[in-house]
Amino acid sequence: MIVHLIGGDFGCGKTAHILAAAREMQQRGTPVGVVVYTPGQLPVDALAYQAANLPTLALPTGQARDAGAARLARFYRLVRPQVVFVELPGSFCGPAAGAAGCFYPLAEGDAPGYTVVANAAQLQPARAGDGSGAAGRVLRQAAGAGRLLLYGARDGDGALEAWRAALPGVAVQCAGPDAPAGPWENAVSGGAGVAQDEDGRPQGVPGFTWVEARAEIHLPHATGRQHVTRLAQAAAGELRSRGGLLHLKFFFQGVIGKALVSMGPLAEDGWERRVPLFSGDRVNLWVNSWWEGDAAGALPALEAALTPAGDDPGVQRAAFEGRESPA
Repeated sequence: MIVHLIGGDFGCGKTAHILAAAREMQQRGTPVGVVVYTPGQLPVDALAYQAANLPTLALPTGQARDAGAARLARFYRLVRPQVVFVELPGSFCGPAAGAAGCFYPLAEGDAPGYTVVANAAQLQPARAGDGSGAAGRVLRQAAGAGRLLLYGARDGDGALEAWRAALPGVAVQCAGPDAPAGPWENAVSGGAGVAQDEDGRPQGVPGFTWVEARAEIHLPHATGRQHVTRLAQAAAGELRSRGGLLHLKFFFQGVIGKALVSMGPLAEDGWERRVPLFSGDRVNLWVNSWWEGDAAGALPALEAALTPAGDDPGVQRAAFEGRESPA
C-alpha cells in the first residue's frame, strides 16, 4: 500500500487535486482510499469525497494515536486500498517545522510520501524567505517534503524555477489538468509527518480557529437553487465582513443535486454557477471556515445569515448546529 500525505496552505487545491487523482485511479481499476484529518465534526471535504463514491474516513485532529490507529486499521481491512490519499488541514505544520516521525497510523512497513500542493497565482516565492504569510507557510511545509505541486505554473516560468531554487532536494512540479502529477501508484520519497504531542496527537500552527455549521433548509418549490444560493451569499458576505477569514467551503446536498464550493477571503465572481438545481423539498448546507486568530462572533453571525429572510416566502430553516474550536 502506498500512502500520499497531501498538505498545503488554506484554499490551495488539496481537495480538488485528491478528487481528480483518486477518480482517475478508480477508472483505471486501482482501489483507492481517502483519509481526512479534521478539527471538527462536520467535515465538508469528507462529504465531497463520499459524494464522489470514494471510500473515506474522517479522523479528528485531536484524537490520540492509538485511537486513530484502531479506526484506520478497520478502514484498511474493509477497503483494502492500494493507494491512500491523506488530506492535511491547512493549519498543520510541515515536516521541517515539527518532529520527525509520522503520527499517521499506517500499516507496518508502509512509508508515506509527503506532497505539498500550492497555488502559484497566490504565492510569490520572493516573500517566502522571511517565513511570513502564505508563501512562508508553504516553504515550511514543503521543506521536508518529497514533492511540491504548483497549480497555475508551467515549466520554464519564473515562479517554478524560484520555488525549485528555494527547495533543493524537493521535486517541484506543475499541477492541474494540463500537467498531470502522476503516477500516484509510485511512492514519493520524503515526508516525516507533522509535530505531535506526547500522546501522539497532531499539532498545528497556533493562532488558527475552525468554525463549522450545518443547516437544513425546507423549500417551497421543487428546485431551490435560488433560495439556497441566496443563503450562501449572505453567509459568505457576513463572514468576510468580520476580517481574519482565510478559507470558506460550502457543501450542498439535496435529494438529487450536490456540490462542493470552495473560496478564499475575497469576494469571487461566478461561484453561484456551481450551485446545482435541487429536487425535493429540502437541502442540507454544510459550512467549514478557517480563521486567523480569534473568530469571536463568527458562529452566531453565521447562524443569523443562514436564517431565511421574511421576503423569501415558504423557505424555512428546520435545523442548525455549529461549533468553533482552536485548530
